[in-house]
Amino acid sequence: MSQIKPSILRIILFFYTTHSWCQVSFFGDIYVGQNKEFHIAFKETYFNQGKIKTYRQEPPGVVSFGSESQWTQLDEKSYIDGIVRVYHEGIFTFPIGDFDTFSPITFYMTGNKNYVQVQYNQTLNRTYFYNSIQFQIPHSHFWSWKVSGNPYAKIQTFWWPEHKLFNLINFNEDINALNLGLLFLESWGKYVSSLISNSFTPKNPLSLKYGSSIGTEPIALNKYTALTYLINKKETREEKLVSQVITPNNDTINDTWKIQGYSFTFSSEIKVYDLQQDLVFSNVGAYHNDWDGTALQSGKPLPDGSYFYTLELDGIPPTEKSGWIYIKRQ
Repeated sequence: MSQIKPSILRIILFFYTTHSWCQVSFFGDIYVGQNKEFHIAFKETYFNQGKIKTYRQEPPGVVSFGSESQWTQLDEKSYIDGIVRVYHEGIFTFPIGDFDTFSPITFYMTGNKNYVQVQYNQTLNRTYFYNSIQFQIPHSHFWSWKVSGNPYAKIQTFWWPEHKLFNLINFNEDINALNLGLLFLESWGKYVSSLISNSFTPKNPLSLKYGSSIGTEPIALNKYTALTYLINKKETREEKLVSQVITPNNDTINDTWKIQGYSFTFSSEIKVYDLQQDLVFSNVGAYHNDWDGTALQSGKPLPDGSYFYTLELDGIPPTEKSGWIYIKRQ
C-alpha cells in the first residue's frame, strides 16, 4: 500500500497555514492505519487521482470531514476506499467505494450529537438468510454504519453502469423490481423509497445504468445497521393461506402455525387471543412459521382449544386478515 507522497503533504500544509478558507487536492494514494483518524477541515476537497484507503477491521482507520467541508470528484476512480465519519448533522454525501466501484451515499441527518461513520462493501463475507416471499436474498452492494447516540437520517443511494444492476435483477429491465432494504438484527426488510435520476449525471435519465433511490422517511440509525438493494422475486401464484390447525406433537406434520402468500414488513403484526380475549401470542415483523402453540407470557404449551388471530401487514388497522385457529396436541 503506497503512503502519502511528501510533496503532496507539503502542499496540504502550505495551504492550511496560509488560507483557512482554501481547498485541498489529492493526487496519490493515502493509507489511514488501524485506530487512526485523518480529519479534513478544508471547505473544498478535490479528489483528482488515487484513493484514500483506511484499515477496515476493528479498531478501524477513519477519514472524517468537518461540518463545512465539501468535496468534488474529478476522477471517477478517486474516492475513499474505507470508512468515513462525520460529527455534525445536516446533509452529507459520503464519498466511499470498494473494488474500484464508487458508491457514494447521502445521509439527511438530524440529532447527530456525536458521530456517524459509514462504509461500502461490494460484497460481504457472510449472507443473511431470511424468509421472504417477496424479495431475493441480497448478495452485493452493502452500506453499513455505526453511530453514537440516537441520530436519524433519510438515506439516498446512487448507481452507475459499474454497479451492474442488470445482473443483480437477472437481466430484468423493470427498474421497479429494485428496492432499498434495511438490516434489522439478522433480517432485511423493505425501506420505502422513490426512484429518481442520478444527480451526479443529470444528463442521463433514470434507468438501471444511471439512477438514484431515496428513502421517503428518516430512520433511526441506532436501530438499523446496514442498507442494500432488495430485488423483487418473480411473481408467483402462491396461494395465500393461514393454517387453521396446529398439532404440536413432534410428528413433523402441522407442528407449527403456517402462514404463506403474504408479504411481511418490519411493521407487520400478528396477534393471537384465547376465548377470554387474553393475548397469548404476538409477532412483529417477518413471521417464520415457527409458532408451536406456546403461551406468550408463561412460555408453556397452550391448552387444546380454539384461538382467534389477527394479521395486520402494515401494522396499522384495519386488520387485513383474521380468523380462528385450533390447537390439538393429542
